Amino acid sequence: MSADDLTKLARDLGTVPDNAGEFLDKAVEVSARNIKDAWRDKLEGANHLPHGSRTITYDTQRTRQSRSAEIGAERGRSQARFVKVVENGAPTLGARGYGSGALRDEESGFDRGVEKAIDDALKKAGL
Repeated sequence: MSADDLTKLARDLGTVPDNAGEFLDKAVEVSARNIKDAWRDKLEGANHLPHGSRTITYDTQRTRQSRSAEIGAERGRSQARFVKVVENGAPTLGARGYGSGALRDEESGFDRGVEKAIDDALKKAGL
């Protein structure tokens, strides 16, 4: 490998983190939507929370160094407080854990999404 080849490889590898952002955004977005939908499905048609499924939303955040998503009952929506009680439990009500279950179920899908994001970023960098 020549010095020019090494220089080009170093430059290409340096672009991977910049390229990865757009693909990681998609992985976070898809997983957040899947978790939200699975959680909503568990609440859909619940007699005691007829509007509970509509309180589940998600927001994604992005910085240069990180991606995150907040998923749950949106404060201020009808029945949001009750959805939180159902999720976490109360002294006379056991926790249902619908949201945490949806999160666990999506874990492998998120891992696949991140792996695909890295592969796509490498391809975009020509590696």
